[in-house]
Amino acid sequence: MTIPYKPGDYVAYSTFSGEKRVCLVTERYPDVKNGIPGFDGIITGPDGDVGVWGYDSQIRKVLTPLEARTVQTISATQELKAVIS
Repeated sequence: MTIPYKPGDYVAYSTFSGEKRVCLVTERYPDVKNGIPGFDGIITGPDGDVGVWGYDSQIRKVLTPLEARTVQTISATQELKAVIS
């Protein structure tokens, strides 16, 4: 089952290695790779934006704006702690 989402949404998804990520969706594709629908997105980090892509089947949740802000705040706090310590 595909979770409905659109460009501009923040999605939580799992990579095939099991890593959990959150990204801002920039584009949806009926064929992102190998004939499978998916998305392009951006993960913002301390060194700038990183482009990512994934399949629709990897999406676990579309985040509300509040959830997306919370995730960004937690990520920034963890990065700051890593720099300080």
